[in-house]
Amino acid sequence: MEDFEGDNDGYLKWIAEHPDGYVLNLGVRPHSSRDPRINQMLHRATCGHIKNSRTSAGQTWKKVCSLDRPELIRYGERQEGQAPSFCYTCRP
Repeated sequence: MEDFEGDNDGYLKWIAEHPDGYVLNLGVRPHSSRDPRINQMLHRATCGHIKNSRTSAGQTWKKVCSLDRPELIRYGERQEGQAPSFCYTCRP
């Protein structure tokens, strides 16, 4: 498992080298002063929704990558106390 917070180049290299891998996309919700929960979604490394680790306005994102899908699900559960959502497009 690799964490690519703030390392867009490293992240892009990882997904190019591991097209059969998975990416857990974690981000603090924009209005975090009232709702500090983590927004987390699991994707396949080839999913078009996660082509880079750049952020939307008001959001901080990090990517955690692994070839082991259950490992990322467990990581998400430890972060938020529940399993991550699954991308409706790539269906990891």
